[in-house]
This record gives sequence, C-alpha cells and structure tokens, in this order.
Amino acid sequence: MPWESFAVVAAKGALNIVLAKAVEEIKLTSGFKDDLDKLKERLTTLQAFLVDAGTRRSLNSLEKHWVGKVEKVARHADDLFDEFSFENLRRKLEIRDWFYFSLGFRWRMAHQVKDVMSMIDGVFKEARDLGIRATKLQVPATGSDGNLGSVGAGELHQYRENPDTRQVVGRDGDEAYLVEQLCGAESTGDLSFVALVGIAGIGKTTLARRVYENEKVIESFTEGKRIWIYVSDDFNINRILSQMVEVLAKSKSDLSSAEALIKKLQDHMGGAKYLFVLDDAWNTVEELWESLKMCLHRIGGSSGSKVLVTTRSNAVADSVKVRITHHLEGLPHEDSWALFKQTAFANDEICPSNLEESGRKIVGKCNGVPLAIKALGATLRLKRNLQDWKSIENSELWKLPTYGDRIMPYLLLSFHHLPSPTLKQCFVYCSIFVKGAEIYKEDLIEMWMAQGLLFLQEGGNLKMEEIGENYFNILLNHSFLQLPKRDEFGDIFVCKMHDLVHDLARFVCRRDWLICETGGSLDDESSSISHLVICPNMIDQVSTPSMMKIMSNRLRTIQSFVHIPNDLVDASKIRTSIEFSWDWSDQCARCDWRVETFTLLGSLI
Repeated sequence: MPWESFAVVAAKGALNIVLAKAVEEIKLTSGFKDDLDKLKERLTTLQAFLVDAGTRRSLNSLEKHWVGKVEKVARHADDLFDEFSFENLRRKLEIRDWFYFSLGFRWRMAHQVKDVMSMIDGVFKEARDLGIRATKLQVPATGSDGNLGSVGAGELHQYRENPDTRQVVGRDGDEAYLVEQLCGAESTGDLSFVALVGIAGIGKTTLARRVYENEKVIESFTEGKRIWIYVSDDFNINRILSQMVEVLAKSKSDLSSAEALIKKLQDHMGGAKYLFVLDDAWNTVEELWESLKMCLHRIGGSSGSKVLVTTRSNAVADSVKVRITHHLEGLPHEDSWALFKQTAFANDEICPSNLEESGRKIVGKCNGVPLAIKALGATLRLKRNLQDWKSIENSELWKLPTYGDRIMPYLLLSFHHLPSPTLKQCFVYCSIFVKGAEIYKEDLIEMWMAQGLLFLQEGGNLKMEEIGENYFNILLNHSFLQLPKRDEFGDIFVCKMHDLVHDLARFVCRRDWLICETGGSLDDESSSISHLVICPNMIDQVSTPSMMKIMSNRLRTIQSFVHIPNDLVDASKIRTSIEFSWDWSDQCARCDWRVETFTLLGSLI
C-alpha cells in the first residue's frame, strides 16, 4: 500500500469526525440550521467522491493533491463546528454578554460557513475534472464509523480478551538457557554481560521480560535489585544511571553528575547481587560501553551480578564484549501456526478446515517472526470467510520493500485491515509518544477525545470514554500496543508500543506531524503540519524563524520538553497541549496560561 493510500485514510477519518460533529451541532445551534444542513450535505457528497478515489490502485500527483485538499477542507469544517460548540458552551456560562457576543459571532460565522462551502464547491469541480465520481455510500454518512459501528457484543468481548493473558509459544528452551546463564553455578564471579541478539519483532523483549520475571531469577538476585532500562539509540550514561537511581529510590532523581549518581547507587546497592537489563541497545562505540562498565564496577555489587543486553546487532554484542551471546531465531512452523491460532481464534476455537491451508501459507510468509504472526492473527480474528483470508495471503503488500529495514509489509497489512479510518487515526496519534515511553490509557483516550477522534454513535448507548476503551483494546489485540500492566483491580492502565510499530505510526503521519528530535535547521516543507513535538535537544531551535512559522500555523497539538515563549504560538486551534517542567510553580503558572489562551483546548497534560 503506497503512501497515497494513507492520505485517503486520513481524509476519510477527518470527514468522519466532522460529519459526526455536524449532526450534534445542528441540533444545538440556533439560527444556522439551514446553512449547517447544507454544509453537512456537501460534506457527505465529498465523502462519496473520496470513496471513488480510495478504490483506485494508485493515485497520480494531481489526484494526491486533490485528496490533500479534501482533508484540508475537512479540517476547516472541523474548526468551524468546534467554534459553534465553544460558543454554545459560552452562552450557557456568560448570560450577561449573550446579545452582544451573539451578533458578532453570527456575522463572523456566517462568513466562515460560506467560505467553507465555497472551498467544497471548488473541490467538487476539481474532482470532476480529474474523473473522480461520487460513489453511492453503503451506509448513511453521519459520522458512523464504518464496520466498527456494527461490532457486536460477542465480538467486543473477544476484543477485550487481551493478549497478555495468553502463553508465549516456542520459547521454553531459550528461556531455560538464559536463566541458567544468569543463575547457574558457572554464573558466579565478577560482573558479567550476557547478550540476547535477534532481528526486529522476533520477541527479544518478550523473552527477556519472561526471564526477568522467572521465579529462579527472582530468587537468585537480591530483592528489589532487579532493574530494567529501555535504551534504544540514546545511549547516554548519565541517563542510564539516573534511571537506575529512580528505580531503586522509587522517586524522580534531580542529580545530574555521574559522580553524584554513582554515590547514590552505592548507597542503594550496598553490595547487593543485582540484575540489570538494558533493552534494545544500539550503540557500538566500545569506549562508551567501557565507561558504563567502569561506572557499574564502582557502584559495586556482590559476586554473580549480571547485565542482560537485548539488541538487534551482533556488532553491539561485540562492542560490549559479553561473556555469552544467545541468538534468538524465528519460530519453527508448527510453533508459528500454534501462535497464529492462539491469536486468531478465541476460547480454544478450532480452525475451520477450509481456512487452514490459507492460514498456514500466511504464517509461512511471516518467517517465524512473532510480531508478524500476532498482528496478522489479530487481523483475521473476527473473520471466518475464506475470501478475507485469501486477500491477506495474496496481498500485493508482501512484495513491498521495507522502509529503512523497519516498516515491514505485515504491519502495513495489519494497519490496512484495521476496522475503520477513525481507528487508524487513533493509532497514528500514538506517534506523539517517544519510543519506549509508557502510554497511560486514560491520558491517551483523553487526547483522542480532545482531537475529536471519538464521537458518539447515533442511537448508541456507549459513552465516549467507553468507545475510547474499545479502540484501545482493539489496538492492543492487534499488537499495535503491547506489554500492558494491570492495576490492583485487574484493569489495564498502561502499555507500550513496539519500536517497529512506532516507526509505522511515524511513517504514516509524516505529512501532518513534525517531531523535532535532532538539531539542525527546519525546512519550509514543515509549514503544513498540524501536530508538533519539540524534544529537549531542540531548545536552540524554539525561537528560530522556521519554528515561529510552524507554530503560527493551525496547530492542533503541541508537546514540548522545553519552555515555549507565550507569543510564539497561534493558540486558536490547539486541542491538546503537553508540556514537561521540573519546576512545580512554573508548571502551575503555565497550566493557568494555557487554559486561558487555548480556547479550543480539550486535553491539558
């Protein structure tokens, strides 16, 4: 599926959102009903044109540009309905100024409605010139979310049966070997390193987590001295030491120097036997690994302390100079088939005989990679029609090359088969989180609501939060979210996203999102983005002309790890604002300012 299909998905999702808002606001807004009804009819017709564009095998440059215009029009209409919603709320709260503000509002909004309808008429004309025709919609286009709206109670129950309750398949031997290397008689002596090496999606983190939580491992190391750190490509020794302190102290660390951190860790360790897991390491600079080893030796620890490193690269293991390297291979076919059946069928359901041949061929294409097997098994979980299975088996997407060896065809297939455009947008919005971050369910659902990605179904009885919960569970079951943690009541409250899945989300959203993670200049192509993330090392870029141009746009999300001057942000369209501050008084002041300034704000974190 080439990138233009992602553009169609984004435009469909945007239209779904605005049509749902249209239904609600027409009921509540007096004086504009006729105009808003006409606008809704035009948007519905636009959706019919978009259906035709979505059926085309590929889009030329003019058609791609047209799809982009459709999404832009939908965003303008979305802003329009949000302003109506804000005005309706304001009128309830500000009785004194109702007459004055109502006249000004009516005049301004009448012109905006006219402008949006004029834009839509222009898009209609361009569609006809390109040979794009309105296709009859199969269901009323009132913002209902495709086949998600038809999901039955039994199917939702299957969605809620989260994959963390199932057993890992085919890794008992690998687990036993690693446990022996960490705990066996030959594992005594000075601090030593063990590497777990395998390709992306092969299950390194899952296996390492099983080893980490193995009863024999827990008994072999001092209580409370097992530490798990997600490393990725940011190999910063002070950050690693600081995270160790935070795990042991169970509180945020404000120490910045290596000496202070080592002293703190010495106090906490007290000569204990510890296990330290460095997950997803990428760095191959031997000098950095030697520096980390020196820090760990200074911290101390009793005989038999271990460091387990997971990595995709043999070069990393060589740089670390590990004692043992264990290569994690793909699952054998029968184990792969067992994992697929476990994911595709609920409650020990038997695979129908007419589906097994196609299912085994799909599994064969996954090359024993568990992430691929689980993703496609979840995609077919509610489908028992052979044609649906054949469409996966024979998809052209298997022939696509990977993107930078990271975006794999099976993830594109699973994304393509998510039940609705809106759910796809909810998934893409998860790209706001940095790799390895813990994603709190309530925060994520609140962000989806603020962006208008969740909306009530006509005649439905689910609350918006419950719809968000269903979306969260579907993404979890499709392995787009993983490693869930449960609270004392057994409810999932936090999860993570696999690196490959995160890459997919960033890839899909690259036209609308700008993630400022590295230094350097920003190009003019960034001027069309709707969502902005500014990471800590971009502090020097905040006041540059390029960044000021970006922040003066119609931003809908701004997340920043640095202080943003108040006058840089055009706040009129922001729905979600996330700022990280380690000064509590400053954080409170900033929250007050954001609440007063961002008039359409729906989520403040």
